Amino acid sequence: MSGRAEQGAGKLPTDNSERRRSAARVTIFSLPKPFSDPAICRIQANAIRSWLAIDEQVEVLLLGNEQGVEAFASEVGARHCGEIESNAHGTPLVSSAFEQANRLASGDYLLYCNADVILRGEIVGLADKLGQKWPSGFLAIGRRNEVCLREELDWSKREQVNQTLDEAYRRSHQAARVCKEYFLFRRGQFSTLPAFAVGRGNWDNWMVSHSRRTGIPVVDVGPRVRALHQAHGYSHLASEAKGQPSRWNCYVAGDEARANEKLAGGKCLIRGCSTDWLVDTNGRMSQKWLGSWNRDFWLDLPRFLAMSVRLPFQR
Repeated sequence: MSGRAEQGAGKLPTDNSERRRSAARVTIFSLPKPFSDPAICRIQANAIRSWLAIDEQVEVLLLGNEQGVEAFASEVGARHCGEIESNAHGTPLVSSAFEQANRLASGDYLLYCNADVILRGEIVGLADKLGQKWPSGFLAIGRRNEVCLREELDWSKREQVNQTLDEAYRRSHQAARVCKEYFLFRRGQFSTLPAFAVGRGNWDNWMVSHSRRTGIPVVDVGPRVRALHQAHGYSHLASEAKGQPSRWNCYVAGDEARANEKLAGGKCLIRGCSTDWLVDTNGRMSQKWLGSWNRDFWLDLPRFLAMSVRLPFQR
C-alpha cells in the first residue's frame, strides 16, 4: 500500500469521511480481497472509488483484516472494520459482514457489493423510492456486465472516467442472472444470516430465494444500475483447487461451496435467479408477468447453460 500512496494514481477527491457519515442515506459495504496482487489492487481501487463517486450521501464501509484494506479505506475516505469472523478455511463469513454493517452503517439502506464491481446509477434516489413503496422491506438486485479494464481510473478526471466506462459498457456482454454482485435492502432487514463463506457459491441464490419465500419483494433494478464486473482470474483459490479449475471449485465443487449449499438448503437456483418486480430505465416500477413462475430464470436458461459449459474450464 505504501507504493500506492506514493504513486497517488487514480485518486478520487474525497470528502471528509465524517461528513459523509453524517449525510449518508446508503451504506455500501464489502469484503475486499488482499491489496497485494497488482491486478486485484487495481480492480478493487476502480470499484470502491466508483461507489464513493455515486453521491455524497453514500458512505463506504470496508470489512475485514486482509492486507491493505484498512490503509486503502483511510486513503479514499471510507470506513473500516476488521472484526469479521472466518470459517475453518480462513474465509470471511457473509453473516459476520452483514452483522457489522447493520451495527455500524449510518445509512437507512445497505448495499452489499463485491469489491470487483464498478457501480453507476442514482442509487440513493432509487433506494428511497423502493423504501417508500415497501416500508417493511425489499431486496433489489441487478444483472452484471462483463468488462475488461486494464487501467486504474483517475477519478480526478471525472469526464474522462465517464467516457472510459461508457466505452467499456458498449463493448461488454451481459452475464447470466445467476451471477449476482450486489444486494440493496433496508438496514436491519437481514440482521442474521447463515454462516456463509463469502465469494463461494449458493449464498447469493439464498438471499433471493429466502426473500421471495418469506414475502419480501425482490426487484430487478438492473436497467437503472450499471454493474460493471471487471475481468479477473481465480489464482487466489489455487491452494483450494485440488487439481480442478479454480472457478468451478469456487462455485460448485469445492468444500466451501458445498458447505454454503448445505446452509442454504440447496442450490436455490431457479427461485434464486428470478425477480417479481422491475424498475425500468425511466424509473417506472411494474410487477413482472408470470414472476411467480420464475420467468426470469427460464428466459435466461440459454445464457445460463452456455456459462455452465464454460465454467469447468475457467481458471
